[in-house]
Amino acid sequence: MQTGETSDREGTSARTEDMTLSVRGSQTASTLRPKLLGWMSIGLGAVAILMPTATARLIGARSCGTTRSLLRGVGAREIGVGVGLLAGKRPAGGTLWLRVLGDALDLSLLFAAMATPRAKRQRLLGAVGAIAGIALLDVAAATMQSREERAAAA
Repeated sequence: MQTGETSDREGTSARTEDMTLSVRGSQTASTLRPKLLGWMSIGLGAVAILMPTATARLIGARSCGTTRSLLRGVGAREIGVGVGLLAGKRPAGGTLWLRVLGDALDLSLLFAAMATPRAKRQRLLGAVGAIAGIALLDVAAATMQSREERAAAA
């Protein structure tokens, strides 16, 4: 009998092996998702902290002291969430929901930036679109992760 076989019948052993591969695949997905998002958070956070002026120009916000300070704060939050996702000590679902909360904060900051003088609204709208897309992905990832964690606990 080979690994994963439950009987000598060929059909049964194939089904058992397929189920084993499915379980391994889902464990990899639930582990990989937070890790990828964690590294993405750290990368985005590092850029915001190290290059706030360039980041402000890229998104169309006015590059003043307040904007640079806000971007550094956003970067620190991103790095904190990224480290939390990579640490993996606790279930990742809650930390992924922190990314969603951060996306909401980022969107509110972008909308506030649109009201400032000399803001480049077209660029800001592009940034809003990018963050909204990331928010949708984060909501999907957090929802899937939370479901998987509830199912594993049951």
